Amino acid sequence: MAFDLEAYAAQSLEQGKGLEDVHLELSGQLRDIRHELRGLINHRYEDFLGLSTSLTGVDGAVAAVRAPVAAVRAEIEAVRDDLAQRLARVEERLRYRAAIRAKKQQLRLFIDLSRLLARVDAVLGEAGAAAGRGEERAEWLERAAADLAQIRYFVAKGGGHPFARQAADHMRRIEAALLDALGRSLARGLAAHAAGADSAAAAALVAQCLRAYSAVDEAGRAEDVVRSELARPLVARALGALGGRGVGMDPGAFAAALQRILADVARVAVPLAAGVEAHFPAGGHALAARVFWREAAAAIMRDLPLLFVPGVPDRFHRNYLAACRFMREFAALFTPAGGPAAPAAPAELLAAEPSYAEFNRKWQLDAYFTIRKQQIVGALVEGPGAAAAAVPPASGSGSTPTGSGSTAPSSPDPNDDVAQVQRESGLHTELAARAVWAVGRCWAPAVYLEPLAARFWQLTVQILVWYRHAAGRALQQLARGGDLAPESAGFDEALRHVHDAFVVRALADDQTRAAGCLLPEAEAEPGGSGFRGAMVAAMQDAVAQTWAPLGADADGAVDRLAAAIAAASCAALAGQLRRATAQFRHTSREPPAAPSPFVAALFAPLAAAEQRVDGLRRSDDAAGFARATKARLRAAVCADVTLELARACGEALAAISKTEASLLRLRQSRAGAAAAVAGRGGSAPDALPVPAGLDLRGTVPATDNDKIRRQIWLDVGAAARIVGELGAQPHREFADFAQLIAPLGA
Repeated sequence: MAFDLEAYAAQSLEQGKGLEDVHLELSGQLRDIRHELRGLINHRYEDFLGLSTSLTGVDGAVAAVRAPVAAVRAEIEAVRDDLAQRLARVEERLRYRAAIRAKKQQLRLFIDLSRLLARVDAVLGEAGAAAGRGEERAEWLERAAADLAQIRYFVAKGGGHPFARQAADHMRRIEAALLDALGRSLARGLAAHAAGADSAAAAALVAQCLRAYSAVDEAGRAEDVVRSELARPLVARALGALGGRGVGMDPGAFAAALQRILADVARVAVPLAAGVEAHFPAGGHALAARVFWREAAAAIMRDLPLLFVPGVPDRFHRNYLAACRFMREFAALFTPAGGPAAPAAPAELLAAEPSYAEFNRKWQLDAYFTIRKQQIVGALVEGPGAAAAAVPPASGSGSTPTGSGSTAPSSPDPNDDVAQVQRESGLHTELAARAVWAVGRCWAPAVYLEPLAARFWQLTVQILVWYRHAAGRALQQLARGGDLAPESAGFDEALRHVHDAFVVRALADDQTRAAGCLLPEAEAEPGGSGFRGAMVAAMQDAVAQTWAPLGADADGAVDRLAAAIAAASCAALAGQLRRATAQFRHTSREPPAAPSPFVAALFAPLAAAEQRVDGLRRSDDAAGFARATKARLRAAVCADVTLELARACGEALAAISKTEASLLRLRQSRAGAAAAVAGRGGSAPDALPVPAGLDLRGTVPATDNDKIRRQIWLDVGAAARIVGELGAQPHREFADFAQLIAPLGA
């Protein structure tokens, strides 16, 4: 193996060795090699000496072999040189034959080219003579067009040859004459078709001319002829009655003009396309898209440029829908009754037509949405307290309209519509009515446009967010005002806001489902859930997420109203309880057998509040509001009232027990008092409302205190029955207290 000096130096450098270290290392290796060589020679010395004798005579043997090998090599080189000369002569003859063949091909091409030129001249001459006699020879022109296509190919193959250049000049003269003759024939065919004279023959003539134009790759010229001779006058007659440049274009006049175009196209263009299609399958629907549609779209965009500006949004909306209907009906005119046309349906041809995309792009939908949004938001912020809750700008809402007539006019006063919505929806606050009106306005047939579905949905969500903030702020202001007594105006106002929040949520769900029907339809997804169904589900989820904070605010408002009802119910509870128990003290009255009248009165404010809740219901959408609100009020009021009743009764019973214990201590000694207590079955701690060991069940109360205890037991039981009849649950502390005073019952 050869020694690699560079690799060894690089390795040593990586190992950090210096020059002296490398020198010492190499010197050591050299000594080892020399020592190993000497040992090898000494070990096999006889073989080493035999090397010199075994190589004797090798040079002679090599010289003897070299002579014949050199002779063979010389012979091979001589044969190779001879073959190279022969191959060169063969290649020279092949090149000569190839040149001869190329010249023969070029000569044959020039002969064919000359024959084609002469034949086309003759055909054009005969066609011209026939035209002079009033005869139509379109089939001759079609053959001449096919020959002209070959002539173009031959001229291109001829390169820069003088004959090819001369033929090119001749070809251009023939081309001009042929295109002129084709133009006259096509114009005569179109005129005959428009006049209605033998439409089948006219369509055949037009198809022949179109095939001839296609053969010479001049379809654009043929389309220009059809456009100027047939389509342009047709569109001009239909649009000629429209005045101005489209500013505030009357939708009725515009729709009527489009219908006139459709009628003329159905009368003239559709039969022509069908007749051409029978003779030239690639020409009929191409005329529909590239000639008639392009001319109609170009005339509208050229003569009515301000039609696409939403200066008057109501008219713009109707004009846009009329244009969309025109495009659909135009494509349908050229669609056979059995299905899409072959090779491409008219709708596909229109979609591929550049003027179709330009016509759609000309409509300033962004500016239209901006104007509509300004109108809707402006109507929202005009409401009471709504100016502080402006709707944020929608993402992708489009730029501000520019150009003449693009400024949004003052929107009509929506107060009448809002009042009608308020009456029909059963709403009580103008805030909610304006929100419902605004959401309905987004999807109204006179406002909504399908390409703007996503933006109108964004605006709908923003309107709901606006109402959520405004209604939540109104509820919070009522709560901070502290005027939520059951008979106050604030109580009724809070109920109205809660009612309207519930109704608006129901109406928002209904509007979401209705809006889903307006979304563009797509192919059904696997499993049967279509595009619209999935979108409606997603929209409903978005409404639910948007509405969750307002639902929490409404629940909090109901809880505060319940707390106000409970506070009003229990305001005189202590005095009523004292009066109910005082009638048995030192009066020798019979033991009580019925609960106190004030117990039923505790729940009278709740009943009055429920009647006011029922009075708010004006529509079926509010039925759920009444059920949910009354259930929440009952649960909260019953819990608070029973808690206060349990505490008041507990304090009264504890006071009786303390009084009894004090009297015993005053009249008797400590031991006597203990014996008296033990004789009743136990001790009577001051902290318990019912002394230990006291059990009045099955007995007739004899003392005044026992009568009072029995009255309290009756009152607590009556409260428990009323709560049960209301379908609510008492407070946990009340239930524990009722179980504690069970020994006081009959």
